[in-house]
Amino acid sequence: GYLPDRLAGGELHLDIAKARLVIDRDLAQPLGLSVEDAAFGVREVANANMARAIRAVSIERGIDPRDFTLAAFGGSGPVHACDLASSLDITRVMLPMMPGVFTALGMLTGDVERHFVTAMPGRLDDLDLGELTGAVASLRALAEAALRDENFATEQMQFAFSLELCFDGQNSELPVLLPDPVSGASHSWLRQQFHAAYEAMYQYVADDVVEVVNLRLLARGVRPGKLDFQSLTVTDTGGDQRESDDRRVYFGRDLGWRQTPIVDRRNFTGDASGPLILESADSTVVVPPGGRLTGDELGNLLIDLTGEIE
Repeated sequence: GYLPDRLAGGELHLDIAKARLVIDRDLAQPLGLSVEDAAFGVREVANANMARAIRAVSIERGIDPRDFTLAAFGGSGPVHACDLASSLDITRVMLPMMPGVFTALGMLTGDVERHFVTAMPGRLDDLDLGELTGAVASLRALAEAALRDENFATEQMQFAFSLELCFDGQNSELPVLLPDPVSGASHSWLRQQFHAAYEAMYQYVADDVVEVVNLRLLARGVRPGKLDFQSLTVTDTGGDQRESDDRRVYFGRDLGWRQTPIVDRRNFTGDASGPLILESADSTVVVPPGGRLTGDELGNLLIDLTGEIE
């Protein structure tokens, strides 16, 4: 019940009857489940895989996801966002304007970036700072040539060098941003910066030997005329707007079926309580029972998951 029978503004048709048939034949009957419970189980497996990925970049690195707001984008991201947040005890979900084309919007607002790397394996104490300065100059020359080939003038170029370091025996490294000019970096300064970055990431610091792995350069070509999000507004192009209605939506074994209002996202203003589904040409937003939805003047949505479920 989460999705309409047509997506992408009506251009993509979903055959719900065939989907039910396949789930019933391949999952529900062999497992002795209802079609709804089997389908919801598939959804839970997908959510668990996504939650595991979030844990890998948060909890496993000493970061508490409860301190953050979960931002969800993509065509189906807002369908899963609240379930993911709840599984991680995150209480706030943010959904940007036009989430289904959010990545494309990001491309229009960003600069051109090129990455360059050269290996510099060895102990930090043995690092030849003169050799480091020479490697910086070589990478910079390569980056300048690459950006010139893309018609960027010198004044439009920005460069950020980092030295990737690790403790002896580790197979993952952390970057230390180098000063400009790089001659301002000393062995003791690099070690101090690495220890600080390591402690911030893992909450402790070892006394092991520090090793150098790579010199990395992020070269940026600042693009004139890029899209400015601050001045971006949503314009209704006059496409078909669906009338607000409702349908039965399954929210799992505990909550069961709920008669859920379905609203065209373009018509939504103010705030509302879940269960609620907002539909648009690029995405579908699912607000579960107990969720509190608010919208801002730019078309972004915020869902508060601290409410009680009725």
